[in-house]
Amino acid sequence: MPVVLLLLTSASAESRLFVSLGAGFMRPSDPGFREIYGNQAILPEVSAAFRLYKGLCLTAGAGKASEEGRTPDLGLETKSSQGYISVGLGYLLRISQRLSIDVNAGYAGMSCREEALGAIIKGKGPGYKAEVGIMLMEEDDRAFIGLKLGYLSARVSDLEPPIDGLPSIKLGGPKITLCFGLQLFGDN
Repeated sequence: MPVVLLLLTSASAESRLFVSLGAGFMRPSDPGFREIYGNQAILPEVSAAFRLYKGLCLTAGAGKASEEGRTPDLGLETKSSQGYISVGLGYLLRISQRLSIDVNAGYAGMSCREEALGAIIKGKGPGYKAEVGIMLMEEDDRAFIGLKLGYLSARVSDLEPPIDGLPSIKLGGPKITLCFGLQLFGDN
């Protein structure tokens, strides 16, 4: 608890904590996923950035894409989801009174789950997340809107239950996100 109070105190003194909700699209990297579920998945996300020093930020985020499809040969219904939780570092650079650029990268713990033919297959693995975005944020305003381009990637080889002949599954892919957020603990 004292650590949380220390972080909040330094956030209020140094500038801000940024929190945002986003919705976007991801193009899954795995060709097998695209064959069954299509070339894009809707990806809702939540993210936060805690300013450490000047533009340097500690970042965190989470998101989950869920899709329904049909098996290629039999046409039976199937469901799949991919999710992530990330932590990393970022840099927020104000380029004008209204525009800022956000660049961040870090570790992403990714997971997947698929239901097909009465069976459930799950897996998780380490990966990475990288993003660059442009934010419309007034210096004296709390709310902001942004557009981010990014990439998520992980390979999962420890599937439960194991599948013979399938060495690994690629998770993630390129993504685009429209986000809306708030600047908290500002100096205004």
